[in-house]
Amino acid sequence: MKPWTSWSLRSGISILVVALFGAAGVALLSPAAMGSAAGVHSARTSFQPPTFLAGTDCPSTTVCYIVGQDSAGGGEIVATQDGGNTWSVQTVPSGVGGLGGIACVSTTACYAVGTMTGGGAAFLGTVDGGTTWTTGGIPTKVDAFGNISCPGASTCFVTASESADVKLVYVSVTTDGGASWHTKPLHGDGRESAGGIACTSDLTCFMTGELITDGGPKRGPSSFSAQAAFQPISSSGLLFETSDGGDTWVDKSRSLSNEIGSLGGVTCPSTAICFASGQIGGGEGVIETRNSGASWSVLNGLPEQLGFLAAISCPTNRVCFGAGATGGNDAGVVVATSNGGTTWTNERVGIPYALQSISCPSKEICFATPFDSENDGGQIATTDDGGSTWTVETVPS
Repeated sequence: MKPWTSWSLRSGISILVVALFGAAGVALLSPAAMGSAAGVHSARTSFQPPTFLAGTDCPSTTVCYIVGQDSAGGGEIVATQDGGNTWSVQTVPSGVGGLGGIACVSTTACYAVGTMTGGGAAFLGTVDGGTTWTTGGIPTKVDAFGNISCPGASTCFVTASESADVKLVYVSVTTDGGASWHTKPLHGDGRESAGGIACTSDLTCFMTGELITDGGPKRGPSSFSAQAAFQPISSSGLLFETSDGGDTWVDKSRSLSNEIGSLGGVTCPSTAICFASGQIGGGEGVIETRNSGASWSVLNGLPEQLGFLAAISCPTNRVCFGAGATGGNDAGVVVATSNGGTTWTNERVGIPYALQSISCPSKEICFATPFDSENDGGQIATTDDGGSTWTVETVPS
């Protein structure tokens, strides 16, 4: 499947979203193994309306999984097996709190990450299409998981936070499918907020975010409510790269354009080409690299009067969809390009809230979710014609 990633909703709202890659033969922890690693939690038997739907992954044009948080503070997972015609609520282990994202290595095998209601990071998986979800192991001294990218069968990179140091973003790496982890802090020039993470190989990954240089709010990729919003005094785009499997991370933020206020989503449809979305020059923006990260440039031609692009999904090197909000009333909007970013179109999707995640398994089909759908019980915007038209669905409670 293509590498999906996505990310903080807008400057000042950190949202956990997941990106996980895989292939046939990927080393997945079985439910039994995950249970022995971290303890199996009993299933939650009652369902609450979703407060928000945070992360989306569609391993095929008909199968999609969406995660978030319900009104009681627990994790929520909904899924479709028929392209969005019907949705079902899946049973999440008790003790699992808000889930920021999901990623699937096949139509039946997926991982989700977030936090536990009692504190600490949450890592859970399914190998049977969500019939059962089981909690798994987590690294020590990590309070919350953020975004995740798994470029190989058993290698994953996860943004994480630690309450002992709220200034830094951490990246936890596993090379054995989650059985063991090691965690590295990413040292920048100020207070950091994680955006997205995308890997093109077991060695090379890119992490985006926001660098707050003149003070600001408490950072952390585990904010699951609108109350997490803040306005930094001064911010700029954050970009780190590793080429040695996460042992060292190079801060490439200073090489970015001064126009970039923050970076949210990042995705790499090939080993050489990556796109990152965010806020540039007071509005939405996208940057790209076509030389494996050696240099990044700002793409022009995006529609004006938009706000922030929280997420980006590129099913090919030339076709991309960015999800975010209008600049005036924060209504959900998707921008699209079919020529590698030379020109863009924009389409309001019919949701009165900023979009925070999007997954496009093909050039025609996309699923997007908003940040705040509490009053409507959870909404999903879908298109099957490349974004020309959108349909809004309400998920079951």
